Amino acid sequence: MPSRARVFVTHRGLSSSVTVVTGHIGDPSGDPIGAVNWEALAKVDGTLVILMGMMNRAHIAEALQRGGKPASTPTAVIERGTTPDQNVVRTTLDQLANVTLGSPSVIVVGPVADLGADVVAPPLQPVSGPAPAPAPAPAPAPAVPTALPLSGRTVIVTRSGPRGDGLVDALHRAGAETIEVPLTEQTGPEDGGVALRDAARDVTRFHWVVLTSVNAVSRFMGALRDARALSGVRVASVGPATAGALRRTGVEPDLVPAEHWAQGLVDEFPEYEPGSSSNQVLFPCADQAPSTIPDGLRSKGWDVQRVEAYRTVPLPPPEPALLEKMAHADAVTFTASSSAKAYAALEGADGGPLAVPPLVISMGPSTAKSARAVGMSGVEVAYGPSTEGIVDALIHHLAEPAPAAERQD
Repeated sequence: MPSRARVFVTHRGLSSSVTVVTGHIGDPSGDPIGAVNWEALAKVDGTLVILMGMMNRAHIAEALQRGGKPASTPTAVIERGTTPDQNVVRTTLDQLANVTLGSPSVIVVGPVADLGADVVAPPLQPVSGPAPAPAPAPAPAPAVPTALPLSGRTVIVTRSGPRGDGLVDALHRAGAETIEVPLTEQTGPEDGGVALRDAARDVTRFHWVVLTSVNAVSRFMGALRDARALSGVRVASVGPATAGALRRTGVEPDLVPAEHWAQGLVDEFPEYEPGSSSNQVLFPCADQAPSTIPDGLRSKGWDVQRVEAYRTVPLPPPEPALLEKMAHADAVTFTASSSAKAYAALEGADGGPLAVPPLVISMGPSTAKSARAVGMSGVEVAYGPSTEGIVDALIHHLAEPAPAAERQD
């Protein structure tokens, strides 16, 4: 596949060997790349091809450099190779973490990654004697359609709105059929927003504001009305989507953790230093938001004020015909605990719980925990809190056809 992007994994004088390795295998200690000896791989001559490595690219680059691979080693990232959406970025190993392509992507590390699209075959050397007659041009080979990784699979999408549309589009590009079933919607807080407006009006008494969703950004900034009010207040965002929503309002987050989950934010959040001007943290969130952040920050000495910014409420159940299709899907995706709980409450045609597909992909450990808590099996965490992370996980787990006996229909 890299050759289709003009990245040739072998080349005379540059690389005579290729090592292919996955970039997404954790170990029992929780190290996302610990099961691969990257420092040993750094000492192997030739080309290193890394599959499913975008989520852990910063860790991988650091480990390879620790093993002796020069920071200046040419590196290429190929997104959606062999498809009409193919995109290639050429960089160096020390800059790999700054590449923001989506998934699926292949990372190629080695001198060959520096040979750009202008590489051509060397000219033929002349031979003695009369030149042979040119051979007739071979007939073009018939085009063989490339099978997409999720062809023949059906995935339930429970996310709604523009981000749900983005996930549906990404799944279609990967070959999947989708069943779009929004199960919840966001409404205003139960008190009509009084507590949120009061907190926004008095925001200067807080040392930090912590935001963990695009909806929370929209509600909080709507109550604040003027981003200049945050002067002197630090702002934390759980991940890039929330950070992007903040930037669109004119606010640059002070903290975006490397691990884009609630626990990742807690881990990187600073300890409160006694004697500082304020130990107050404002946490505008959904009514059903887990307690990971307030509990974790309190353990670090902060006084957290949790304020309901919006509520998540269930939508009416789907029509019976749609429920029947859902029961025969290959996978279901959840981006919030509320969606997993709403799915578990659905009833099938027999009045019992609706059958759950054999694969459940959850965006984050908290959502996965909620899915397991309501009795779901086959629960896996997405390879990153993003559309790309969900699709990557689906491709990985649905790579081989599931035996019929394993289905829950």
